Amino acid sequence: GDIWFGARGGASVWNGSTWQSFTEQDGLINDEVFKIAEAPDQSIWFATAGGVSHFIPSSNSWINYTTQEGLADNFVTYIAATEDRSVWLPTAAEGMTRLILPASENEQPKWITYSNDTEGANYVPVDYIDRIVVAPDGTYWFAGLEGLMQFDPKSEIWSLDENTSVPSSYINSFTFGPDGSIWVASGVESPVIYHLNNQKIWEIYD
Repeated sequence: GDIWFGARGGASVWNGSTWQSFTEQDGLINDEVFKIAEAPDQSIWFATAGGVSHFIPSSNSWINYTTQEGLADNFVTYIAATEDRSVWLPTAAEGMTRLILPASENEQPKWITYSNDTEGANYVPVDYIDRIVVAPDGTYWFAGLEGLMQFDPKSEIWSLDENTSVPSSYINSFTFGPDGSIWVASGVESPVIYHLNNQKIWEIYD
């Protein structure tokens, strides 16, 4: 029930009656916080201008990550934590890093970077990812300047199918309906709503 807020001066949490704030002095890696995400274990992740912070409320402890640990870039613009123990970390200029947390304390975390500058399985043609959503079928969807990308965590395969690519590449936001269809808000000066129905046909609302 806590509500977290990120700003240029750090992060704050409201528990319904009192505030508590966190800055670099308290353990946050950088005071400019762009995005906050709650992990399935209820720990809190912070994307900042200077790296990534992981706050564990049960022990009131912080773990910080930078390029020294495996981040592609310290300027992390978005963050999402998924059920497969992955933390997705899109950066401003160097692609997106995926941190896979170990199941045991005796194991080391695994770092993977996806970008349009790499080849093979790590090639992902979507830049500036700023939204990550888990679909009803369990696949992960990523929105960037070049449209939508789908990632299947079971096969670990990326896909950008022409049948599901958005007519407009600029995506403000997107979500899934109860039937699994996709709704996309797109455009700046001329906003348009796109709906990919279950027949894989785009409907356009302007």
